[in-house]
Amino acid sequence: MSSTSETPRVDTARFHAMFDALSQYGATARGGLHRLTGSPEDGQVRDRFCAMLRLAGMEVRVDPVGNIFGLCEWTPGADFLLVGSHLDSQPNGGRFDGAYGVVAGAAVCMSLKEAVDAGESAPPLNLAVVNWTNEEGARFRPSLTGSSVFTGKLALADALALVDDAGISLGEALEAIGYRGRDQGPTPAGCVELHNEIGRVLEDADADIGVVTRNWGANKYELVFHGEQAHTGPTPMAERKDALVAASMMIVEARRLADGYADDQLRTSVGRAVIEPNSANVVPSRVTLSLEIRSPDRAILDSLDDAVREIWAQIQRDTQCAVEVAAESRREALPFWPAGADRAEAIATDLGYTTRRLDTVAGHDVVAMMAMVPGVLLNVPSYHGIGHNEDEYTSPEQLTRGVEVLNALVWDLLHNDPRGARE
Repeated sequence: MSSTSETPRVDTARFHAMFDALSQYGATARGGLHRLTGSPEDGQVRDRFCAMLRLAGMEVRVDPVGNIFGLCEWTPGADFLLVGSHLDSQPNGGRFDGAYGVVAGAAVCMSLKEAVDAGESAPPLNLAVVNWTNEEGARFRPSLTGSSVFTGKLALADALALVDDAGISLGEALEAIGYRGRDQGPTPAGCVELHNEIGRVLEDADADIGVVTRNWGANKYELVFHGEQAHTGPTPMAERKDALVAASMMIVEARRLADGYADDQLRTSVGRAVIEPNSANVVPSRVTLSLEIRSPDRAILDSLDDAVREIWAQIQRDTQCAVEVAAESRREALPFWPAGADRAEAIATDLGYTTRRLDTVAGHDVVAMMAMVPGVLLNVPSYHGIGHNEDEYTSPEQLTRGVEVLNALVWDLLHNDPRGARE
């Protein structure tokens, strides 16, 4: 590992200026973000981001699923270390989630490019900042769409065919904002992501930098409950096939499942419901739910997969409503690259910052990328652990520490190919 004293300095003032500039696109009155994938606001922030990269002399590529890459190519033919995150947000979400990692990655790329242009020896690997498309999965499901297409886990055609609640496809939305690209992304050698924690581990430990060593696995289900539309007045209760009653049973059961485990072993949620026809005096005929089950233990996830299928069968018997599994996906619990975590921890310590190792319960694009190359995930504290909320906050000083650690780690990995040192 190279000494941090040998690392070119990152311009943190430029980082903060860029972050503030990009935060205005989709800004809410309470200081958050509403910037869904393929929206006009997404198009605007992408335009500004690409303009920043080009102004810094970086080559910009946009691939067919809309992933944006800003390239610093010092060694023709060499592979690229990827650093970045995502610019899309949840509805009325926070302005730090994802965008922090993209802007931090861009600031690091710009500063290292300037250093090499000024005479610093070019590293063996090239460098690229990336904005992954539709990480959040708020408008188009599933999440981690752009990174999953990049790794080959999700077929491009299937990704572009994803539709939102209005029936607009991801391909159509990207075309509308001008980001259904034609370029090929760079060949990766490794991936690094910097993110606000969205949890309280670092805050409770009074630690500056989180080094993630494991991601939680997840089972995700798109469920459709089919009932029969009827008048809420004249229709006798015993004759009703109420899809909302059936769906509500699943919501309650999801919470009951979680209550049977320790909090560090299981989290469940139903975060999305679509009720049809959604009229006050009509018995609902169809309800769509998004169910998530998260755990670090695949055995628990497998056991609960069996359990929810039994629950669906019981709901059908009790309500006479059919339960359809419209889509389902599995994310495995995986360890992060051990040597990468060790390097990150050593670098943060060398810079004078305190560290804490932790899990990530949330999904991140670097998790998808680990199917392809070694990955490192760094965290900075989140105020009270708040995330996917307009009140999400990380102080400027905490953001700066993360950028400085990212800069030193990226410089180190550019000189020490992660694939050669993978453990």
